[in-house]
Amino acid sequence: METGLTGAAAAAAAPEAAAIAGRGALRRQLAELAASQPDLEAPAGQRAVVALLRAHRGQGLEAAWQALRNNPRRGRACAVALGRLHDGLVAELYRFVEAHVYRRANPSEAERLCLLAVGGYGRGTLAPSSDLDLLFLHPYKPTPWEEAMVEYMLRILWDVGLAVGHATRSVEGCQRAARNNVAVCTALLDARRIAGDKGLLREWQAAFAAQVEADGCAEFIDAKLAERDDRHRRFGASRYLVEPNIKESKGGLRDLDVLLWLAKYACGVKRSGDMVGCGLFTAAEYARWRLCCNFLWAVRCELHFWSGRAEDRLRFEAQLHVAEVWGYRERGGLSAVECFMKRYYNVARWSGRLTRILCARLEEQGKRRLPVPRRRVADVEGLHGDFVIESGRLNAADDGIFARDGCNFLRLFLLRARHRAALHPHLVTLLAGGLHRVDAGLRRAPEANRLFLDCLLSADAADILREMNEMGVLGRFVPEFGRVVGQMQFGMYHHYTVDEHTLRALGELRALEQEGGDLPLARSLAKRRHNRAALSLAVFLHDIAKGGGGDHSAAGARIVQRVGARLCLPRAERELAAWLVRNHLLMNHFAQKRDIQDDKTIEDFAAQVGSPERLRLLLLLTVADIRAVGPGVWNGWKGTLLRRLYHATEARLTGHSSALSLLESARRAQEALARQLAHWPAARLKTYLARFPDDYWSAFETPELQRHAVMIAAAEDALPSEKLRACLQIVPDRFRSATEMVCYQKDRPGLFATITGACARANVSIVDARIFTTKDGMALELLRLREAVGGAILEPERIDSLRQRIETALAGGNEGGAAVGGRRRVGRKSFALEGEVWIDNEASTARSVIEITGLDRPGLLHALAQVLFELGLNVISAHVATFGERAVDVFYVREMDGSKVEDAARQQAIQEKLLAVLNP
Repeated sequence: METGLTGAAAAAAAPEAAAIAGRGALRRQLAELAASQPDLEAPAGQRAVVALLRAHRGQGLEAAWQALRNNPRRGRACAVALGRLHDGLVAELYRFVEAHVYRRANPSEAERLCLLAVGGYGRGTLAPSSDLDLLFLHPYKPTPWEEAMVEYMLRILWDVGLAVGHATRSVEGCQRAARNNVAVCTALLDARRIAGDKGLLREWQAAFAAQVEADGCAEFIDAKLAERDDRHRRFGASRYLVEPNIKESKGGLRDLDVLLWLAKYACGVKRSGDMVGCGLFTAAEYARWRLCCNFLWAVRCELHFWSGRAEDRLRFEAQLHVAEVWGYRERGGLSAVECFMKRYYNVARWSGRLTRILCARLEEQGKRRLPVPRRRVADVEGLHGDFVIESGRLNAADDGIFARDGCNFLRLFLLRARHRAALHPHLVTLLAGGLHRVDAGLRRAPEANRLFLDCLLSADAADILREMNEMGVLGRFVPEFGRVVGQMQFGMYHHYTVDEHTLRALGELRALEQEGGDLPLARSLAKRRHNRAALSLAVFLHDIAKGGGGDHSAAGARIVQRVGARLCLPRAERELAAWLVRNHLLMNHFAQKRDIQDDKTIEDFAAQVGSPERLRLLLLLTVADIRAVGPGVWNGWKGTLLRRLYHATEARLTGHSSALSLLESARRAQEALARQLAHWPAARLKTYLARFPDDYWSAFETPELQRHAVMIAAAEDALPSEKLRACLQIVPDRFRSATEMVCYQKDRPGLFATITGACARANVSIVDARIFTTKDGMALELLRLREAVGGAILEPERIDSLRQRIETALAGGNEGGAAVGGRRRVGRKSFALEGEVWIDNEASTARSVIEITGLDRPGLLHALAQVLFELGLNVISAHVATFGERAVDVFYVREMDGSKVEDAARQQAIQEKLLAVLNP
């Protein structure tokens, strides 16, 4: 069975492991303890045993951590040393209990016990805080002696502080459990003896080997791969997560374990190095498997040591820690932590390649069934019969396929997608060995670039390019893309690396071209196929300059021009793609940070876009980009903002005056509302329609306007305006993933700060706010709210609680305590972000725009609103966005006399007070 490192690595690790284990000293100390303690079953005796074992383990852990710090490359050696440390502790405890606590004068045949390590511990590798998986094996039924032994040992091990997973089974019980449960069968594959009866071990090994041979391996392989796929789904379904689980995520340690389990079950290998001898790996592939194991074990052990618990999630603060203690340095525009994570993603990618190779070779050897007859693939678009389908896999017709024609590096991915055939291991081997042929000459070849453009424009573009990326072809054929492969974006906003985000964005673009879905505007625009190549290239390269320093959008635009020329795109399409990349953040910026009801916003945005076609393409790029960021980032509210911005800008670009459009929009909204309120007295309706400014009418759809009108009328019918207290309406909006709150009451300074404070204390986020003042001095405040952890506020009890808080606050009540909620909590210690404040008097015709950026924290919006109130500024609208750890809050404000903030000294004072909130 696998017991640790093999070959030279095992020899190098042996002295280190022996020094850490210190088994001989522990045996002597236990013997001395037995001589000095009169009753080892008594609590005092057990406490003495626990103290001794705890001290021994603590010294071993400290020595292992120091050894890892001295040489982080020896991660698996550290895990082996820790395995041997615990082997010694458990084995010596077993011998101690057997010899001094529950001695047997004349043991019977039934009083036999064998203690096995199973699961990960059975492989001889262990992380500092991992579980010890133990199997107490007995011949028949458990005896009182066995039960006493097991109970005493487990009690001692738990008190030492070990997490012990255990089972007590007979030989027959082990066979039955393994036959019925693939997880038990897998754990037993790694079983090895720690202490106890060797004859019982041999009896079990013979029975288990016979069962494996009788059952065959095809079902086990399928079950383990299905189990792996399910685990991948539970842990994010991507090997490019920015905070991966080092053990369970796709590409992590567990995937490498699966390869060894498959080899053990299918080929009977005893040690990992035997995977070469049985033809599952070449020597180079096995060396890569060992390198991956070494790195991942080093990271996992360091995480456990540093956190003091079984922490396998590589969180941001852990990434910073590991990069620092392992001496990573800034390089090539990447920070130290980004360099470290790039190494991790390279390992995770290789884990996927090794899985593909080993599984395919199991199929070659007949260990995994794939009954597909051999057939030749018809020539398609110049493939010239260089490929065959063999055993259900795409294979090369001969070994000279890439030497003869380098374009086959690209053809094979197109053909694989068209025929839905995986790659044969022989073809994978040829491809990996021939990657050096993907060189500058091939990148200049017109046919190669035509094939790559076919890949990019394919309906399966994301899948094709992802596989090209996994196999190492994409980064070599497009070196500009190769630079961002495995490059993380250190922050809480992006969920994936740059390359994975890019490929997901391309997938989102292709999804927009399909029928159906919940994005009618984007889908209707995507059906217009002109300039599709320019848009596809822009999506593929929109983040290509990330990590290079400076403005990645401008640098990316230059790269697009170069790559577009290589792909033989017409100049007009190259320039259009470059414009899209240069401005790929523009639409999201205007939608989330500017007041799109302000005519100046539309005027400025339209001036930068310039044409309806650019507007169409920019919307599609923006939607694909946001939706590819990660789960939960896109929501209906963002879609609503983008849609409104698109329609208002399209009207401007097609010749409609923004001012006339606003007036016309207000007139039409009033007419539509009047039809819904036809039962109102004519005088009352006329007065109501005249009370609000034009931008109010254009900001909402008819159902919302009607709901506001009914609420206001009911409130005023109940009390005259001079006695009217705050009237609240809170309505969930599932489509926009937000809850609308409408507050109507007598206007007074500080209303917005009061409401934000109540929301903060209720742990509710404000994503958008608008304040309208009627001509008769009433205030209508409309806020979009979300739970601090995301999503609309839906539960009636939650809504009632929020309403009570806000009503109490508006009535001048004191709920007690500072505002502590209102935004998602983030790990502040992981990020350093200096706050910034800009005051812009050009972005709006009648208002000053204050944009504030800083590190997000609970209650930040309320703190900013309170300062603005104290400074005597009237907030007209607020636009709140959170990009991971970064908060971006934009306020449209006026002085109390209605003017802009023009005075330079006044502006400086505002900036200083707001910065004091951002950088406490």
